[in-house]
Amino acid sequence: MKILIPNATSPKNIGDLAILTGLISLLGKNNKIKVHSTEPQLYNREFDKFKVSHTLYSWAVFKNRNVISRVKNIGELLINYGLLKFGFNTPKIGKSSLILKDYLNADVILFVGGGYLRSQKGIKQSLNLLMTLLHFYIAKKTKAKKIVAPISFGPFAYKWQEKYAAGVLKEFDIVATRERYSYNLLKKYKLANLISSSDSSFFLNVKKENRDLQRRNVVLGFTIREWLREKLQKNFEAEFTDAIAMFAKTTSVQIQPIVQVDAPKYGDNDADLTKKIAIDLKGKGVKVLPIKKIVDLKSAFKVYGELDLLLGMRMHSNILAAIQGTPFVAISYEHKTEGITRQLVMEKYCVKCEKVNKENLYKLLVDVYTNKIDLKNKLISSVKTIQVNETQKWNKFLSQNQ
Repeated sequence: MKILIPNATSPKNIGDLAILTGLISLLGKNNKIKVHSTEPQLYNREFDKFKVSHTLYSWAVFKNRNVISRVKNIGELLINYGLLKFGFNTPKIGKSSLILKDYLNADVILFVGGGYLRSQKGIKQSLNLLMTLLHFYIAKKTKAKKIVAPISFGPFAYKWQEKYAAGVLKEFDIVATRERYSYNLLKKYKLANLISSSDSSFFLNVKKENRDLQRRNVVLGFTIREWLREKLQKNFEAEFTDAIAMFAKTTSVQIQPIVQVDAPKYGDNDADLTKKIAIDLKGKGVKVLPIKKIVDLKSAFKVYGELDLLLGMRMHSNILAAIQGTPFVAISYEHKTEGITRQLVMEKYCVKCEKVNKENLYKLLVDVYTNKIDLKNKLISSVKTIQVNETQKWNKFLSQNQ
């Protein structure tokens, strides 16, 4: 069976890389897999068994950022889409036709999961959403089975975007969501093909790393990102830092700062903020270990597996920790984190970033520290349940499309 995954992102986003890798692990060795991705050249060390090439979007807009090239590429892409729409099944105009051939030759077009069907205010955000949805429109013009792996749907800046995106998904064979919020939102639009599932990164399976047995201190790792408006963000960072400092002084834990995402090219970079928090903690007399930067899944498993506890604002830092039985406190910035913690039966240990203060975050850290052994066992059990149930579900879906 020929399977095309047409919308993978850059592997610099470790969470998205975990989603893609988990999804591919389900597909079996007998299928012929093609992947379209942003920055495909960076996947050489991740997927050496098959070729990764540009998505239609990244080829048109990001491969060459020159304005004239972008206009030319987008125009060429739209012409080829028009040819498909009006029944010409072999578009031959320009380089985009080579990418489109992968759509036309696929038996199954499998959209990787994640949180990409969303938007914020602004023209650029609307254009980004429309370009993202163009992949779905092109898939609908093929004879392939069309499946959307578990996504988060929304939030959207405008109601028309939500309604429009939901309408695009209506003709797909399967649309899966990774938490109840997205499921309930899409259910309002009467998608007959809608199912509830879990984030594809849960399909990853790894044993917890053995940390240094000579180490006496408990280690609390943290991930953090910029999300709120400037004043609220500064307040959040101050409360975040004060809570960790108070917890460290109470328990004598060591603090491990972690940079999970380093992709400033796409406006997503945790390095500077992580360094700032580490410096502020040292200024408060806290024992802070050297910052660890995650560069691939192997290093992610090692870093999160060696921790005793995690305070995670990056959603997939919590998932990658949970897979290895590392207890966590999650800070949510969107509904996806709340949904994931609910599936893990860890909703008690999730707090919205807007509601974080020194006192409530400190109490959660003390709670997870006190109950870390029981929570480790709970996580191992919850993850196993998710893996067994979802693997059976997806094996069934994929076998039906062979």
